[in-house]
Amino acid sequence: MEKTPNIVILNQQLVREKLRQKKYDDVCLSSWGHLDEFIEFITSFGILSMLAQLGLTTGHSGIPIFLLAMLAFVKPLFGIRFDDNIKYLFQDSHVLRMLGFNLKHIEQGYSKRTTVNGSKPIHPNTLRNFLSSLGYQETTGLLVKTVRKLFKLGLIRGHNFCTDTKIIFKDSVGYEFAKKVYDYKGKHTNRRGYKVSIIQHVKSKIVVAVIITSANVSDKNLLLTTVRQAVTILGPGVIGTLIFDKGYWDGKSLLKLKEHYGIDFIVPAKANLKVTKRIKKQAVKEGFEKIKPDLEIKLFKQITDAPNYKRTLQAIVVKDKKFKKKRKTDQPVYAYLTSLSWDSALAVYQGYKQRWVIENNAIKELCQYWILEDFHCTKYNAIRAHILISIVMFNLHLLFQSKHGRRFTEKSIAAKRAPGFQPACVIVYWEHYFGIFDIKEYTKLLATGNIKPP
Repeated sequence: MEKTPNIVILNQQLVREKLRQKKYDDVCLSSWGHLDEFIEFITSFGILSMLAQLGLTTGHSGIPIFLLAMLAFVKPLFGIRFDDNIKYLFQDSHVLRMLGFNLKHIEQGYSKRTTVNGSKPIHPNTLRNFLSSLGYQETTGLLVKTVRKLFKLGLIRGHNFCTDTKIIFKDSVGYEFAKKVYDYKGKHTNRRGYKVSIIQHVKSKIVVAVIITSANVSDKNLLLTTVRQAVTILGPGVIGTLIFDKGYWDGKSLLKLKEHYGIDFIVPAKANLKVTKRIKKQAVKEGFEKIKPDLEIKLFKQITDAPNYKRTLQAIVVKDKKFKKKRKTDQPVYAYLTSLSWDSALAVYQGYKQRWVIENNAIKELCQYWILEDFHCTKYNAIRAHILISIVMFNLHLLFQSKHGRRFTEKSIAAKRAPGFQPACVIVYWEHYFGIFDIKEYTKLLATGNIKPP
């Protein structure tokens, strides 16, 4: 009677227990879920070669550069909110092997001091010192190369982009270049911190530009700086429409955005502007166009009195009952200004509503799941490196989830190329022959439906 080999699928809880017991032969990389695939993906994408092109080749503190880079990359993946918690990776040798650590590094492991009898390679300040050593060229250059490659792959299709800022508060006086700003959402006091300005593609959710400054820089002063970086990365003509909130309103900046860069915009009009008060009164007097039972819009095609903006704009005044559900008595009326020449008022309003993409799928997700705010080094270089690496990992994860990411997961994983690592293999005997297979390859062969082992 012929016997067919059994395929045991290990659940994650059992896998973790085997790893704690250091029974590595009982598990394989495919038992780890998608972690091994993602590590393979980011390496096959060429992110380490990008760092080499930017000049990072010599390593730091005697540790190879690719190990330090992988530790920085997996920090947002694992949600390691404190650099000191890197030590928990050394309790899981399987993960370290996937990251490229050899058996000698794993055996020496983690130390609270830089030298214990000569030598443990990783200590609490290792990652901090590495990030502090990265300058503007290395960190911003990595973002530039990543976004350009994503653009060449065809992920950034469509010309609608949105921009917003996020203030990261750090109240300690030790943080470099952290300036005070009024915290109107929280404690209502002056607090220290940094401001991160980003531009995101609406359709693909990819972040294409990042500017990091002290918190006291206003949004309107960051608009053209962030746009300049995005245009430098993507090239002219890619950004067609930029959507942002009323904090960016500045007539001179918006005029330059339209004339110099050829970018249209949609922005809410500030309530205290004379043009806003005028069109609201005129809309009430002339009447709104009823689009839906809960939505009324009035379109104005000739707006020439916008402050410091010398060209003609269009405006819409909107009464949307669903916009503010908490207000049951007074229905709010909002006005929006745009340089677009669309004839449809509804299209302009729906275009502006795409701005919520950056709130939900960038700012919120980066802070909650990619530890954007959780840097614990006071040096500005390390802070910038942490933020940009988190955003690079966020962008690569978007590619990994797309159909374009499959082409990067077909190559051999980076851990197999690391010295001292032997991949999990299986010896198959059949009659007078035997063969040695990679465990993942053999599992795939069995999954094709063969009755007999190959």
